[in-house]
Amino acid sequence: MLTLEQKTAQETLKALEAKEKAAKTTLTPDNAKVAREKYESGQFLIYCKENFAKMWLNDVHILEGILYTAANMRVLNAKDGIHLHIMGTTQAGKSDSVKAGMQFIHPNDRLIKTFSMKYLFYAAEELHQNTIVFSDDTTFEPETASLYRNMLTSWFTGVTRGTVVNHTKKDLHIPPRVSLILTSVESVVLDTDDGQDESRFLTLEVRRTPEQMKEIRTFIQEDHPDIKSALDIIYAIWAAITPRNVKIHKTIDLDIPIREFKRYLTLIQSHALLCNRTVTTDADFIAIDQFLTYSKPMINSTTPAFTRKEAAVLGCLSTKKKKTVGDIVSETEMTIQDVYRAVHGRDGTFQNPHGGLMAKEPRLVYIRESTPGMNDIHTFGLREL
Repeated sequence: MLTLEQKTAQETLKALEAKEKAAKTTLTPDNAKVAREKYESGQFLIYCKENFAKMWLNDVHILEGILYTAANMRVLNAKDGIHLHIMGTTQAGKSDSVKAGMQFIHPNDRLIKTFSMKYLFYAAEELHQNTIVFSDDTTFEPETASLYRNMLTSWFTGVTRGTVVNHTKKDLHIPPRVSLILTSVESVVLDTDDGQDESRFLTLEVRRTPEQMKEIRTFIQEDHPDIKSALDIIYAIWAAITPRNVKIHKTIDLDIPIREFKRYLTLIQSHALLCNRTVTTDADFIAIDQFLTYSKPMINSTTPAFTRKEAAVLGCLSTKKKKTVGDIVSETEMTIQDVYRAVHGRDGTFQNPHGGLMAKEPRLVYIRESTPGMNDIHTFGLREL
């Protein structure tokens, strides 16, 4: 008798084969031949990167993350699902890089639009198995955050979520292997403050120096080649990638949380599949270790994990410039109460912190300025260790 996981794997295989069969009917013989040659020779990732550079400047790590997410759907024995959070300041171009990267995913595998939570309850024909859902700069209310949390925790099996829409009960059937790609500014991800939602995402950062911003502005004004024919080849390659198991060739021991560890192994499997391998090699580990240098650092099992709001305050102080509580409130758009809690803990004070950054972050510098008849001024900064 088959287990639930085995049944889900069978259904995943059937769904992918049906999508790929439909895609193959639109291929020309020449495209199919070129696609097969590029994939079988292990050149798929290189081909994508070369053509991505014709559309957008830098941010190759964003493209790689998107490709791994799509490949992950085709790894039948994947250790976990991959969900991306693209983090960066406003107007840094993070949305442009994701939209450019999403063009390298087969149209059947992606759902790209701005939508409300209610929309998904009426999008059964679009929200199918093995789909990447991209939501750009979404504001997450509790119901939306809960819905996405269901998608994150039920990646292997899918889930049915019930809610009330227009005073009528409504069920949303979320199929297996639906992955999320979200963009946001640094201080907002989902609706909880315990780090659980954020930890389910692989967070990739988009940061710009003034020189890089200047290069991007110049790049935008240049003429760029039409890569439609290349994208046709890329879509043909996706159609040619047979869903399969990918075996990890060695035992790995990393002192990181279990969720992070499973995602790490999943990335290794996804890279191997994109390189037409059913057994990983050391080259896959090297590539993923390099890729993860662009991600938010993983923590080990002894490091105190920051909550989302603590991380937002820490990010605000990362410029090495000392800032008052008022400065932090203004830059993070958090309430002053949230900043206080992030700094000294829910039940602490500045003089007697109980958790928060004052207890967790050894680099934190705290300065208190007292003036008779006026409120104290609390200033924070980060020092080099």
